[in-house]
Amino acid sequence: MINFFNRQFQKYRLETEIIFWTGCALGYLCLLGHRLSLFASVALSDPAGYPGLARASHFFFDSASREPFQIFLVKIALKLVSNDETAVRLISLFFTEAAFVTAVMGARFLWGFWAGAGAALALASNRVAGFYSTTGYNMVTYSFFIVLLAVFFLQERRGRWAAPLMGLVSALASLTRLEGLATTTLGQVLYFWKPRPRPWRAACLALCLSWGLTAPYLIVQKIRTGQFLGSHKPHAAFWAVREKSGQDHGADPPSSQANAWKNLFLRRGPADAFLQAAQGMALGFAWYLPRLWQGAEWALALALLGLVVLWRRGHKSFALLLAAIIAPVAFILPLDQVTPGSGAELRFTLPLIWPTAMLTGLGFSWTIRTLAERFNMIR
Repeated sequence: MINFFNRQFQKYRLETEIIFWTGCALGYLCLLGHRLSLFASVALSDPAGYPGLARASHFFFDSASREPFQIFLVKIALKLVSNDETAVRLISLFFTEAAFVTAVMGARFLWGFWAGAGAALALASNRVAGFYSTTGYNMVTYSFFIVLLAVFFLQERRGRWAAPLMGLVSALASLTRLEGLATTTLGQVLYFWKPRPRPWRAACLALCLSWGLTAPYLIVQKIRTGQFLGSHKPHAAFWAVREKSGQDHGADPPSSQANAWKNLFLRRGPADAFLQAAQGMALGFAWYLPRLWQGAEWALALALLGLVVLWRRGHKSFALLLAAIIAPVAFILPLDQVTPGSGAELRFTLPLIWPTAMLTGLGFSWTIRTLAERFNMIR
């Protein structure tokens, strides 16, 4: 029976795959629509202020305290729909669907049909991604660019467009979440760190494009606030207060914001900052990642198997890419955002979901093929 279905699949492979993957994409979109109906009554948090920033923006980099690309998207959405909340939620819904398609089709073309199917099944089982698809956070948009970066990273064949595409994706990620500049820079260095003829040319092109497109935003912040990271001073001040007292005392005075970065990262010296970052990295994988996959632990187990398979195939640097995703937020992961023991909000580690789902697909594919070979199920 299995051999019969396998022969039919091989005979009508293209038609079957088109129908199957289209069905997966539409099915996941329906699932997101269901999540939207469940959580539409939950009030927006920070994204509730995005429409106001979009209306006050006069040019692309004029986005005040938020990164410009998300504000640009809201500005476009407001021209399509009249309701502010709907515009904000539709953006996160769209990019969650786009991240799903990218992760699933990336796994399919990298490792085969069963890898894509496993990734689709894992993402359909993930409740955290479904919830955040309705919240409007720019971290959802950023997650799409991170999974796109992961697909580029794993691709063996690199044409002439690899470097400019990598640079453009990295720039858009950084202009969506500024801390992504660290992640994408590390990702590009790892991507081009290969024994191939003159890799430095492609690496320099990608890095120059990434930093060059991000630099105007930093310059605008320097002009307006006096610091290149001026838009993030209130956020750094908030976390500095959380670290010091563990309690939210409301708005921080200007004096605390002035040295917010120093208070957050270097208050007890570089050695302690390094230990705090190391603790955050460990928590990111040991505590936050299992919470991202709560209720779908099987997917996390297969992802670990997929990482081992990928390691044995020579892609050892992919584990470093996962670490690079966590690195920019590692300082805040040991802190309690709301109550003692709560940790930071899961959205700060949200970009891990999609590369992890791809690894789940690889682990799923390896398991299927191993069982088929072991029991001679497919000839």
